[in-house]
Amino acid sequence: MITVRNLANGEEASGVAEDSGGFAVGIPADVGDPLEITLVGADGAPHVVTVTSKHEGLGFRRNTPDVRRFIGLAQMVFEPGDPVNYAPHLFLDPLPGVPPKPVLQTSDPGDFTVPFNCHLALARAAGFYGDESEALRINDILIDHDEMLPEGDIPYAERWDIDDLDRNNGGIGPLPPVRVGDGLSAVRFPMGIKHEFIGFSTPDAPIDWAVWAQNQIGLYLSSFGRNLKDDLCLEDSSCPFVPPVPR
Repeated sequence: MITVRNLANGEEASGVAEDSGGFAVGIPADVGDPLEITLVGADGAPHVVTVTSKHEGLGFRRNTPDVRRFIGLAQMVFEPGDPVNYAPHLFLDPLPGVPPKPVLQTSDPGDFTVPFNCHLALARAAGFYGDESEALRINDILIDHDEMLPEGDIPYAERWDIDDLDRNNGGIGPLPPVRVGDGLSAVRFPMGIKHEFIGFSTPDAPIDWAVWAQNQIGLYLSSFGRNLKDDLCLEDSSCPFVPPVPR
């Protein structure tokens, strides 16, 4: 049995150690709080050690009523800054006095900074999947291909290529764009491996996703959202419609 007591605030929590001696006990603490850890072994004798907290936290245990209540309250604070609450107003349900706008969302399945399932939730809320029945169908397909799993749970090499521009793995994309006025809204999933992929060209890779995305976004923005190209020749700028780089 492990008992941890915060000598600064009087909070106390208990748990059981594994056979290896490892344990996890959550307890509210601030940085610098003295924590008294008491281990009672099989012999019944207590062993006490005092350490200093290196971090601050509320000490909630996962999957408990306390943490569920807290998440509900915390979400009320976060909602005004949560992009998913604004996404439906981009073009599906514009706010009064704000015309709908064409939007291109570029999301990398290999993003370790912003969880990819958050990318997918934003795309669905914005309306990039089409109507709700189509959105549910696409969402089910993404779940079946493990796209909702955390990045650490599935190797990047095993990530499903949703857009499948090179037509070698049965991907469902590129998804058809949504007409917004005289423009187009869409979501694309270049396999760029990391959050900041767009800034780092990889000319030796089978597809240089950085250059591909740079060209796609550049053409899209320069046309005010009217021109959306998915051609693979974007990856080496060899498309006839890609203007030469200024010298």
